[in-house]
Amino acid sequence: FFGELGCMSPWPRASTVRTASDALLLEVDAEVFEEWMDASESFRSTMDEAYMSRGVMALLRRVPAFAELDEELLAAFRAGAELRSHPPGEVIVREGDVGDAFFLIRGGSVVVTKRVGDEERTVSYLSSGKYFGEMALLAGTPRTATVTAVSATELVCIGREVFTSTLARSPAASGALERAMRRRERGTEAVLASESIARALAFVTEQ
Repeated sequence: FFGELGCMSPWPRASTVRTASDALLLEVDAEVFEEWMDASESFRSTMDEAYMSRGVMALLRRVPAFAELDEELLAAFRAGAELRSHPPGEVIVREGDVGDAFFLIRGGSVVVTKRVGDEERTVSYLSSGKYFGEMALLAGTPRTATVTAVSATELVCIGREVFTSTLARSPAASGALERAMRRRERGTEAVLASESIARALAFVTEQ
């Protein structure tokens, strides 16, 4: 079966499906799907497992650095992952806190801000498929920025222990993620050095 991801979340389809041969399909619309979810615990359990397995794995494969991970290591990430939902305006991580997890955005969007004196300056805007939280885990430092949900947001959360132990088994993936982290740090520094860019980012987020 396929299509359960679209029925179980408000986000657009994550992939395209085409027939490879003559095919006979049973199509179940979203309302009936929801009725089945409510009526059968076994059906719900099967769909929940598919949602986590397919959705999380597909999202992990979209992270360029994780292209270096084999299926076994991706599965280790998947096994340690959980889904979290955040309403608009909720702070997900706060600058200065201990880094305890890595986050992938399954749907929605977040804004990244840093304190500059008494001002909270916008340094980045991230949407579906992007990630955050890796800096504190890779560098072993407190959170370097505050991340807040702009819209209703669903995140894949991978705890520190699973994240670090899995990456330790793949120096190539770890190195790729560290290089991406340094590029992100340079980008943040460029934004902090330019009030006009920060104002533009803040405007985009507000709109």
